[in-house]
Amino acid sequence: MPGRIHLLSLLVFFIASACAEKPILNVEDLNTATWKEDEQGCKGLRLLQLDAFKRCKHKLEGVDENRIIKLLGKPDEFRLHNRGQKIYTYFTEAGKKCGDAGNLKPTRQAVQVRFNAIYKVNEITILLKANH
Repeated sequence: MPGRIHLLSLLVFFIASACAEKPILNVEDLNTATWKEDEQGCKGLRLLQLDAFKRCKHKLEGVDENRIIKLLGKPDEFRLHNRGQKIYTYFTEAGKKCGDAGNLKPTRQAVQVRFNAIYKVNEITILLKANH
């Protein structure tokens, strides 16, 4: 009987620790609060953070979707892809949704975070997207 109680308490401990919230990643000098504040890249703050992002993006591979949202905020664009994959896009330069459409370039820089079917980051790409 005491062995069963000990086993049960260990089981409860492991379940509780597995469900506990994991700490936010250490992403060096990337200011995640500033990143989240710059929705659609309208303020140009993400563009200023891009070098810091490039230095720490390898740390984000394998991270789950919820932790990415806590770290980088809600994506500017969200796309479902084949086989259960998701693609989040975070713009680093202003686009039409920012207002001043007269000064826009035909493309703008963005960070794409691709998730596999089990909601883990499997690719991060910095690219140019059509400005629409």
